[in-house]
Amino acid sequence: DVVVDMPANADYATYNLTIPANSALSIDLTDSLSWYENQPFDEVLDKGIHITSSANISAYYEVNRFNNPDIFALKGSSALGDAFYVPFQNYLDNYYTQSKAAIDLIATEDNTEITVVPTVALAGYPAGTPFTITLDSGETYGLRAANAQASNHPAGTYITSTAPIAITMSDDSVLGFAYPPG
Repeated sequence: DVVVDMPANADYATYNLTIPANSALSIDLTDSLSWYENQPFDEVLDKGIHITSSANISAYYEVNRFNNPDIFALKGSSALGDAFYVPFQNYLDNYYTQSKAAIDLIATEDNTEITVVPTVALAGYPAGTPFTITLDSGETYGLRAANAQASNHPAGTYITSTAPIAITMSDDSVLGFAYPPG
């Protein structure tokens, strides 16, 4: 038995699912992406997904729009922590200016204070200056690189919190080769 809900969103229609052993189930969210995608950034949102199950499961969030699919493994309690250095590549620019490197935060407890020390400027925040965001359980907050240049990806940004949080980072549609040609 699997339950998918959004603790911070009272209007969310909870999924109650039964998945037989050794099988898989997909939920197509294509028609309701605005419920799940952490937009707009730089704003407290109620989009945190909470999944519980009566047995061990593997869960993924798959983005399969257009020709640029991606899959995010949902790691459950293994993903939670209170101190993170966020890794990013800083060799390749993002191809599309709207596909900036991103950090998405989610709180698991009310009144969680999250302090971010960005290594480069993020949209709305200068490099090197700590700032704090307060989230309640299930609330999310999206941070975006100031621009699409590789040198402005927030590699090494340090994030701490007063209660367990999870972080998802993305770096979409990079331009060029992953190694120096030649």
